[in-house]
Amino acid sequence: MTELILIRHGETDWNRELRFQGQVDVALNPLGHEQSRRLAERLAAERPVVDHLICSDLVRTRRQHSRACRCCFRRPASKR
Repeated sequence: MTELILIRHGETDWNRELRFQGQVDVALNPLGHEQSRRLAERLAAERPVVDHLICSDLVRTRRQHSRACRCCFRRPASKR
């Protein structure tokens, strides 16, 4: 069965101020970085198998998702 996992980026200062950010590349704030770290820990524990990752080109999403999803992608066995 196909499973779809949706993950939103962590908090930014603009989120806290209820400001619309759209394509403005606002960085994660300290809480957003903590949320990203906790997401990575959870995914590392659950170990879902991810075949595809689609994410925005904004720094706040690329940085979070690369950290969080690093453990989830299928990788070929390393050659020695």
